Amino acid sequence: MRPVLGGEARARRPRVRRRVLDLGCAAGHLTHELVLAGADVIALDKSERMVAHARRLMNGRAHVEVADLSEPLHMIDNDSMDLVAASLVLHYLSDWQGIISEIHRVHRRELERRWRRDDRAPVAPAPFGCLHAAPGPRADH
Repeated sequence: MRPVLGGEARARRPRVRRRVLDLGCAAGHLTHELVLAGADVIALDKSERMVAHARRLMNGRAHVEVADLSEPLHMIDNDSMDLVAASLVLHYLSDWQGIISEIHRVHRRELERRWRRDDRAPVAPAPFGCLHAAPGPRADH
């Protein structure tokens, strides 16, 4: 079964070949959609089991590896990603400062950056990477 992406996700699909970092890729469904849309994807997840599922689904079409998002992402070069996706993962991290710093480091500076706090909130510009996150700590609290 192929996952159905909402209108905003479809609108955000890369129009040109872009490098995308998928944080917390789980079984690889978003990774798969991004690859189908033409992106070069590096997908990371903490769970070896989920990475194994994602690797099977991707069959070599994306680089998928185990990584702890609470640690520095040494495998990703500075300013190397056009887009960073973090779907339903940030709320698992007790401290967001480290991952936000890593997103700053790997995300290309010249591209637009947006932050989405939850599904009800509009997407609005912010000073850090392009994230799609589950509800979590709000910036205004």
